[in-house]
Amino acid sequence: MEVGEEADYALSRTPPGRTVRFDDLDKTRFFGAGAGLYTALTVGLYPLHSQKTRAQALSEHAPATRKPPSMFGQVLAPGAFRGVGVAVTGALPARIGYIYALEAGGHAATAWLAARGVRPETAASFGGACGGAAAAATSMAVYIPFDIVSQRQIVSSAAPESAATIARHIVRTEGVRGLYRGFAITVLTYLPSSALWWGTYKAVREAIEGSAPHTPMLAADIASGAVAGALTSTVTMPLDTVKTRVQTQAHSADGQGALGLVRVTRELLVAGGASALWRGVFWRATHTVVWGCTMIVCYEQLKRWAVKPRARLRSHSRH
Repeated sequence: MEVGEEADYALSRTPPGRTVRFDDLDKTRFFGAGAGLYTALTVGLYPLHSQKTRAQALSEHAPATRKPPSMFGQVLAPGAFRGVGVAVTGALPARIGYIYALEAGGHAATAWLAARGVRPETAASFGGACGGAAAAATSMAVYIPFDIVSQRQIVSSAAPESAATIARHIVRTEGVRGLYRGFAITVLTYLPSSALWWGTYKAVREAIEGSAPHTPMLAADIASGAVAGALTSTVTMPLDTVKTRVQTQAHSADGQGALGLVRVTRELLVAGGASALWRGVFWRATHTVVWGCTMIVCYEQLKRWAVKPRARLRSHSRH
Protein backbone atom coordinates (compact mmCIF):
# COMPACT_ATOMS: atom_id res chain seq x y z
CA MET A 1 0.00 0.00 0.00
CA GLU A 2 1.37 3.42 -0.98
CA VAL A 3 1.93 6.16 1.63
CA GLY A 4 -0.99 8.24 0.33
CA GLU A 5 -3.31 5.23 0.37
CA GLU A 6 -2.27 4.39 3.93
CA ALA A 7 -3.02 7.95 5.00
CA ASP A 8 -6.45 7.93 3.37
CA TYR A 9 -7.20 4.57 4.97
CA ALA A 10 -6.15 5.81 8.39
CA LEU A 11 -8.21 8.97 8.00
CA SER A 12 -11.22 6.97 6.79
CA ARG A 13 -11.35 5.08 10.10
CA THR A 14 -13.25 8.07 11.44
CA PRO A 15 -16.96 7.16 11.09
CA PRO A 16 -18.23 8.08 7.58
CA GLY A 17 -20.19 11.30 7.41
CA ARG A 18 -18.77 12.73 10.62
CA THR A 19 -15.59 14.17 9.08
CA VAL A 20 -15.70 16.02 5.75
CA ARG A 21 -12.53 16.53 3.76
CA PHE A 22 -11.89 19.94 2.23
CA ASP A 23 -11.26 18.37 -1.19
CA ASP A 24 -14.82 17.05 -1.19
CA LEU A 25 -16.41 20.50 -0.88
CA ASP A 26 -18.05 22.62 -3.54
CA LYS A 27 -15.88 25.69 -2.86
CA THR A 28 -18.27 28.21 -4.48
CA ARG A 29 -21.16 26.98 -2.39
CA PHE A 30 -19.04 26.69 0.75
CA PHE A 31 -17.42 30.13 0.62
CA GLY A 32 -20.54 31.88 -0.70
CA ALA A 33 -22.74 30.75 2.17
CA GLY A 34 -19.84 30.91 4.60
CA ALA A 35 -19.23 34.60 3.87
CA GLY A 36 -22.79 35.47 4.86
CA LEU A 37 -22.74 33.33 8.00
CA TYR A 38 -19.35 34.64 9.07
CA THR A 39 -20.40 38.26 8.57
CA ALA A 40 -23.56 37.76 10.61
CA LEU A 41 -21.59 36.05 13.39
CA THR A 42 -18.93 38.78 13.43
CA VAL A 43 -21.52 41.55 13.67
CA GLY A 44 -23.65 39.74 16.24
CA LEU A 45 -20.76 39.12 18.65
CA TYR A 46 -18.91 42.36 17.96
CA PRO A 47 -20.10 44.13 21.15
CA LEU A 48 -18.31 41.49 23.25
CA HIS A 49 -15.10 42.08 21.32
CA SER A 50 -15.60 45.82 21.69
CA GLN A 51 -15.98 45.59 25.47
CA LYS A 52 -12.92 43.34 25.74
CA THR A 53 -10.82 45.84 23.79
CA ARG A 54 -12.02 48.79 25.90
CA ALA A 55 -11.30 46.91 29.13
CA GLN A 56 -7.76 46.11 28.01
CA ALA A 57 -7.07 49.70 27.00
CA LEU A 58 -8.44 51.22 30.23
CA SER A 59 -6.45 52.66 33.10
CA GLU A 60 -4.42 50.11 34.99
CA HIS A 61 -6.48 50.78 38.12
CA ALA A 62 -9.68 49.27 36.69
CA PRO A 63 -10.73 45.84 38.00
CA ALA A 64 -9.34 43.02 35.86
CA THR A 65 -11.55 39.97 36.20
CA ARG A 66 -14.69 41.02 38.06
CA LYS A 67 -17.90 40.40 36.14
CA PRO A 68 -19.47 43.76 35.23
CA PRO A 69 -22.58 44.57 37.29
CA SER A 70 -24.64 45.42 34.22
CA MET A 71 -23.43 43.08 31.51
CA PHE A 72 -26.15 43.61 28.93
CA GLY A 73 -26.21 47.33 29.58
CA GLN A 74 -22.52 47.56 28.70
CA VAL A 75 -22.82 45.29 25.66
CA LEU A 76 -25.66 47.36 24.21
CA ALA A 77 -24.20 50.74 25.19
CA PRO A 78 -23.74 53.43 22.50
CA GLY A 79 -20.62 52.78 20.48
CA ALA A 80 -20.80 49.01 20.95
CA PHE A 81 -20.58 48.55 17.17
CA ARG A 82 -17.95 51.23 16.57
CA GLY A 83 -15.38 49.87 14.11
CA VAL A 84 -17.50 46.93 12.98
CA GLY A 85 -17.48 48.02 9.33
CA VAL A 86 -13.71 47.94 8.91
CA ALA A 87 -13.50 44.76 10.99
CA VAL A 88 -15.91 42.92 8.69
CA THR A 89 -14.23 44.32 5.57
CA GLY A 90 -10.88 42.90 6.63
CA ALA A 91 -12.25 39.72 8.16
CA LEU A 92 -13.83 38.31 5.00
CA PRO A 93 -10.67 37.98 2.84
CA ALA A 94 -8.68 37.00 5.93
CA ARG A 95 -11.16 34.24 6.73
CA ILE A 96 -10.99 32.80 3.21
CA GLY A 97 -7.22 32.52 3.52
CA TYR A 98 -7.64 31.16 7.04
CA ILE A 99 -9.94 28.33 5.96
CA TYR A 100 -7.80 27.32 2.98
CA ALA A 101 -4.69 27.16 5.17
CA LEU A 102 -6.57 25.45 8.01
CA GLU A 103 -8.01 22.67 5.88
CA ALA A 104 -5.05 22.14 3.55
CA GLY A 105 -2.43 22.37 6.30
CA GLY A 106 -4.45 20.35 8.80
CA HIS A 107 -5.23 17.55 6.36
CA ALA A 108 -1.64 17.36 5.12
CA ALA A 109 -0.25 17.17 8.66
CA THR A 110 -2.85 14.62 9.76
CA ALA A 111 -2.24 12.46 6.69
CA TRP A 112 1.53 12.61 7.18
CA LEU A 113 1.23 11.49 10.80
CA ALA A 114 -1.40 8.83 10.09
CA ALA A 115 0.74 7.33 7.32
CA ARG A 116 3.52 6.82 9.86
CA GLY A 117 1.40 4.84 12.26
CA VAL A 118 0.36 7.61 14.65
CA ARG A 119 -2.99 6.90 16.32
CA PRO A 120 -5.92 8.63 14.52
CA GLU A 121 -6.84 10.63 17.64
CA THR A 122 -3.28 11.90 18.10
CA ALA A 123 -2.85 12.58 14.38
CA ALA A 124 -6.11 14.56 14.31
CA SER A 125 -5.10 16.63 17.34
CA PHE A 126 -1.61 17.50 16.09
CA GLY A 127 -2.91 17.96 12.55
CA GLY A 128 -5.54 20.37 13.85
CA ALA A 129 -2.86 22.32 15.72
CA CYS A 130 -0.66 22.55 12.61
CA GLY A 131 -3.61 23.64 10.49
CA GLY A 132 -4.61 26.24 13.07
CA ALA A 133 -1.11 27.71 13.19
CA ALA A 134 -0.88 27.86 9.38
CA ALA A 135 -4.32 29.47 9.20
CA ALA A 136 -3.45 32.15 11.75
CA ALA A 137 -0.21 33.04 9.96
CA THR A 138 -2.02 33.35 6.63
CA SER A 139 -4.89 35.49 7.90
CA MET A 140 -2.78 37.84 10.03
CA ALA A 141 -0.93 39.29 7.05
CA VAL A 142 -4.30 40.44 5.66
CA TYR A 143 -6.19 41.34 8.82
CA ILE A 144 -3.75 43.20 11.11
CA PRO A 145 -4.12 46.65 9.43
CA PHE A 146 -7.92 46.39 9.62
CA ASP A 147 -7.71 45.22 13.23
CA ILE A 148 -5.53 48.17 14.25
CA VAL A 149 -7.87 50.71 12.65
CA SER A 150 -10.91 49.01 14.18
CA GLN A 151 -9.34 49.02 17.65
CA ARG A 152 -8.46 52.71 17.35
CA GLN A 153 -12.11 53.42 16.54
CA ILE A 154 -13.27 51.37 19.54
CA VAL A 155 -11.06 53.08 22.15
CA SER A 156 -11.30 56.62 20.78
CA SER A 157 -12.83 58.98 23.34
CA ALA A 158 -13.30 61.75 20.80
CA ALA A 159 -15.98 62.02 18.14
CA PRO A 160 -15.93 58.90 15.92
CA GLU A 161 -13.54 59.15 12.98
CA SER A 162 -13.82 57.23 9.74
CA ALA A 163 -11.56 54.26 9.08
CA ALA A 164 -9.94 56.12 6.18
CA THR A 165 -9.12 59.12 8.41
CA ILE A 166 -7.53 56.92 11.06
CA ALA A 167 -5.55 54.94 8.48
CA ARG A 168 -4.23 58.14 6.86
CA HIS A 169 -3.22 59.51 10.28
CA ILE A 170 -1.33 56.31 11.10
CA VAL A 171 0.52 56.33 7.77
CA ARG A 172 1.33 60.04 8.10
CA THR A 173 2.70 59.79 11.65
CA GLU A 174 4.16 56.28 11.71
CA GLY A 175 4.55 55.24 8.10
CA VAL A 176 3.01 52.17 6.47
CA ARG A 177 4.61 49.97 9.11
CA GLY A 178 2.32 51.65 11.64
CA LEU A 179 -0.51 49.60 10.12
CA TYR A 180 1.40 46.51 11.24
CA ARG A 181 2.26 47.77 14.71
CA GLY A 182 2.49 44.90 17.16
CA PHE A 183 2.94 42.34 14.37
CA ALA A 184 5.38 40.32 16.49
CA ILE A 185 3.11 40.14 19.52
CA THR A 186 0.15 39.38 17.24
CA VAL A 187 2.05 36.42 15.83
CA LEU A 188 2.99 35.34 19.36
CA THR A 189 -0.68 35.62 20.35
CA TYR A 190 -2.57 34.07 17.47
CA LEU A 191 -0.24 31.31 16.31
CA PRO A 192 -0.35 29.49 19.66
CA SER A 193 -3.95 30.58 20.22
CA SER A 194 -5.17 29.15 16.93
CA ALA A 195 -3.03 26.03 17.29
CA LEU A 196 -4.28 25.49 20.86
CA TRP A 197 -7.93 26.07 19.90
CA TRP A 198 -7.96 23.66 16.97
CA GLY A 199 -5.72 21.12 18.68
CA THR A 200 -8.00 21.10 21.75
CA TYR A 201 -11.15 21.01 19.63
CA LYS A 202 -9.91 18.05 17.59
CA ALA A 203 -8.70 16.20 20.70
CA VAL A 204 -11.97 16.70 22.60
CA ARG A 205 -14.07 15.79 19.59
CA GLU A 206 -12.06 12.62 18.93
CA ALA A 207 -12.38 11.72 22.62
CA ILE A 208 -16.16 12.19 22.49
CA GLU A 209 -16.48 10.12 19.32
CA GLY A 210 -14.26 7.41 20.79
CA SER A 211 -15.91 7.15 24.22
CA ALA A 212 -19.49 8.06 23.26
CA PRO A 213 -19.86 7.36 19.52
CA HIS A 214 -23.64 7.86 19.59
CA THR A 215 -23.38 11.45 20.83
CA PRO A 216 -25.28 13.75 18.42
CA MET A 217 -22.89 15.66 16.17
CA LEU A 218 -24.36 19.01 17.26
CA ALA A 219 -23.72 18.24 20.93
CA ALA A 220 -20.17 17.05 20.18
CA ASP A 221 -19.45 20.23 18.19
CA ILE A 222 -20.75 22.50 20.96
CA ALA A 223 -18.95 20.69 23.78
CA SER A 224 -15.66 20.61 21.89
CA GLY A 225 -15.92 24.27 20.91
CA ALA A 226 -16.75 25.36 24.47
CA VAL A 227 -13.78 23.53 26.00
CA ALA A 228 -11.42 24.82 23.32
CA GLY A 229 -12.67 28.40 23.70
CA ALA A 230 -12.51 28.51 27.49
CA LEU A 231 -9.01 27.04 27.62
CA THR A 232 -7.57 29.14 24.80
CA SER A 233 -9.00 32.49 25.94
CA THR A 234 -7.68 32.05 29.48
CA VAL A 235 -4.21 30.75 28.63
CA THR A 236 -3.42 33.34 25.95
CA MET A 237 -5.09 36.33 27.66
CA PRO A 238 -1.83 38.05 28.79
CA LEU A 239 -0.49 38.04 25.23
CA ASP A 240 -3.75 39.46 23.88
CA THR A 241 -3.76 42.21 26.53
CA VAL A 242 -0.22 43.33 25.64
CA LYS A 243 -1.05 43.16 21.92
CA THR A 244 -4.12 45.35 22.35
CA ARG A 245 -2.24 47.93 24.44
CA VAL A 246 0.58 48.13 21.89
CA GLN A 247 -1.78 48.54 18.94
CA THR A 248 -4.06 51.15 20.55
CA GLN A 249 -1.31 53.47 21.81
CA ALA A 250 -0.65 56.80 20.18
CA HIS A 251 2.60 57.06 18.24
CA SER A 252 5.68 57.60 20.39
CA ALA A 253 9.03 58.96 19.39
CA ASP A 254 11.05 55.99 20.60
CA GLY A 255 9.30 53.56 18.31
CA GLN A 256 7.78 50.16 18.95
CA GLY A 257 9.04 46.63 18.34
CA ALA A 258 10.59 44.64 21.18
CA LEU A 259 11.24 47.74 23.32
CA GLY A 260 7.60 48.75 23.02
CA LEU A 261 6.43 45.30 24.11
CA VAL A 262 8.75 45.28 27.10
CA ARG A 263 7.70 48.78 28.16
CA VAL A 264 3.99 48.06 27.87
CA THR A 265 4.31 44.81 29.82
CA ARG A 266 6.37 46.47 32.55
CA GLU A 267 3.91 49.35 32.89
CA LEU A 268 1.00 46.94 33.21
CA LEU A 269 2.75 44.87 35.88
CA VAL A 270 3.93 47.88 37.88
CA ALA A 271 0.56 49.62 37.87
CA GLY A 272 -1.81 46.67 38.25
CA GLY A 273 0.20 43.58 39.08
CA ALA A 274 -0.12 40.26 37.27
CA SER A 275 -3.92 40.55 37.29
CA ALA A 276 -3.65 43.49 34.88
CA LEU A 277 -2.64 41.03 32.17
CA TRP A 278 -6.04 39.38 32.51
CA ARG A 279 -8.03 42.62 32.26
CA GLY A 280 -11.09 41.97 30.11
CA VAL A 281 -10.82 38.18 30.49
CA PHE A 282 -14.56 37.91 31.21
CA TRP A 283 -15.41 39.55 27.90
CA ARG A 284 -12.77 37.63 25.97
CA ALA A 285 -13.76 34.27 27.46
CA THR A 286 -17.45 34.96 26.80
CA HIS A 287 -16.73 36.07 23.25
CA THR A 288 -14.40 33.14 22.54
CA VAL A 289 -16.72 30.47 23.95
CA VAL A 290 -19.86 31.82 22.24
CA TRP A 291 -17.93 32.50 19.02
CA GLY A 292 -16.25 29.09 19.11
CA CYS A 293 -19.44 27.12 19.73
CA THR A 294 -21.48 29.03 17.16
CA MET A 295 -18.72 29.15 14.56
CA ILE A 296 -17.81 25.47 14.78
CA VAL A 297 -21.44 24.35 14.60
CA CYS A 298 -22.04 26.55 11.54
CA TYR A 299 -18.69 25.54 10.06
CA GLU A 300 -19.20 21.79 10.42
CA GLN A 301 -22.82 21.93 9.25
CA LEU A 302 -21.81 24.12 6.31
CA LYS A 303 -19.12 21.62 5.31
CA ARG A 304 -21.64 18.78 5.34
CA TRP A 305 -24.11 20.87 3.32
CA ALA A 306 -21.50 21.86 0.71
CA VAL A 307 -20.17 18.36 -0.01
CA LYS A 308 -19.98 17.61 -3.73
CA PRO A 309 -22.58 15.05 -4.92
CA ARG A 310 -19.87 12.57 -5.98
CA ALA A 311 -18.17 12.79 -2.58
CA ARG A 312 -21.54 12.35 -0.84
CA LEU A 313 -22.20 9.18 -2.84
CA ARG A 314 -18.69 7.89 -2.07
CA SER A 315 -19.27 8.45 1.65
CA HIS A 316 -22.60 6.58 1.61
CA SER A 317 -21.04 3.68 -0.33
CA ARG A 318 -18.69 3.01 2.61
CA HIS A 319 -21.55 2.00 4.90
